[in-house]
Amino acid sequence: SYYQGEAYGVTPLMYYYGTGGSYLIDDEQMAETGITYNEGDIWTYDQLDELFGTLKELYPDTYPCGQITSGSTSSSAGSWGIVMDTLGATPSSGVLMGTESTTVENLFASDEYYNYLKYIKDWYDAGYIYSDAATTSSTRNELMQAGTVTGYAISNQPVMKSDAESALGKEFVQIMLSESYYPAQSASGGTFWTVPISSANPEAAIRFLDYTFSNHDVHNMILWGIEGEHYEVLDKENYLIGFPEGVDGSKSTYYNTLGLYGDRRYEYIWDVANDKATNEAYTEEAMANPTKGVGYAYDTTRTSSQIANVDAVIQQYVPTLESGSEGDLDTTYQEFLTALEAAGINDIIADNQSQFDEWMAQQ
Repeated sequence: SYYQGEAYGVTPLMYYYGTGGSYLIDDEQMAETGITYNEGDIWTYDQLDELFGTLKELYPDTYPCGQITSGSTSSSAGSWGIVMDTLGATPSSGVLMGTESTTVENLFASDEYYNYLKYIKDWYDAGYIYSDAATTSSTRNELMQAGTVTGYAISNQPVMKSDAESALGKEFVQIMLSESYYPAQSASGGTFWTVPISSANPEAAIRFLDYTFSNHDVHNMILWGIEGEHYEVLDKENYLIGFPEGVDGSKSTYYNTLGLYGDRRYEYIWDVANDKATNEAYTEEAMANPTKGVGYAYDTTRTSSQIANVDAVIQQYVPTLESGSEGDLDTTYQEFLTALEAAGINDIIADNQSQFDEWMAQQ
């Protein structure tokens, strides 16, 4: 929440930091394949290919690769295990590939990205990806609930698995597609608290904001309501809560799942799989594997109009390319790269590299 050295907001402290790629697959269907995933292993696309083929044989009317791209505004390559740092921005302004690189480059022109597209195309042609993946109005969860698709790629934080299990009412196996790593954070931290200029008493607002960070009872009350009425504590040491008897998410008079208050490491949780110890272990592992961009965030002021043009190109091509539904991958892919260059992606990357080099020199 800093811009040119000035603070414009206060970010919540998140309950985990880090990222990576993983694939969630229905636990029961995974067991039916006879293929075993050993926790901690990092799978290749070839291993996924074998899994998808087996699942398609067992369940011919379903799609084992739940790659839904309709409405996509950016790439899902990170969820598929491509390790990259978007440097506090998006792939539209270039990325560092891997954790050791200091060269800002075009993700979409990389060998890793093209290899990913080739597998996606093969999986679509083999019937592993939903035929309307690039155009459907159904959400991924709706297609999962209907049994149309049986798994999908997503970030590899533990909470992603527990959230999916809560939302869909089934258990999943989380297959890791990359190591966990720690990239540069966005300039806003994603979301942050501000005091509006119309505030009658900004000092009091800041004092209360500070209080939500230091008093976890207040933080949890704002988020979850009143203990005994809206929730009950099941395990105080692990911050685990549940609904009181006769209450659930549809009946509670105060059930807010979208809060970003205070120090989220001390936030009550509804699923023991998302406990503080698990998230701290994930964060520690990711922070031990930082990229070279940690602490840097690209200032897009000079290139904002060009970035808008690049974004428009990405939104035009990515839904078909990353669903595998284009007719001729190589032709469409080359058109995509040409359009990105015409929109100015190379100029943006050069500006980003210049800023990054200047920042590196000051470290």
